[in-house]
Order: sequence, then C-alpha cells, then structure tokens
Amino acid sequence: MVSKRISKRAVVRNHIKRLLGEAIRPSLDELSGGWDVVISVKHQVLDADLRDLIHEITTLLRRARLLGSPELSS
Repeated sequence: MVSKRISKRAVVRNHIKRLLGEAIRPSLDELSGGWDVVISVKHQVLDADLRDLIHEITTLLRRARLLGSPELSS
C-alpha cells in the first residue's frame, strides 16, 4: 500500500506500487524465506526511475543481511 501522503491520485500510487514490485523482483530468488519485508517510501519516489529503485532496494536488502554480498554472488 502506498499512502495518500505520497500522492492523492490513485493512478500515481498504483504506478509506484508497480514500480516497487518490479524493483524487488530481481532479488526475490536470493531472499531467504520466512521474512516479511515492508518498504516505506518517501516523496522522492515520485522522481525515481526503475534503475534507481532496483539499486536502492538491493542495497537495503544487503544492508539488512537478507541478500548475499555482491562478491559472493559472482
């Protein structure tokens, strides 16, 4: 769910939800099971593109130790 604080328009909120879903998709196979991940967005998400979101989500998941480090994945 994307809050109305981000945008009053449902079209924009749905677009953000789709972008976030696509941004986390590449990392899903690497996530260990048993975790619920909540992503909280700020207004800057309105200006972000998919590449930025993928990078940020991957970085945050690695920082939370839910993904392996890039050296180990290669």
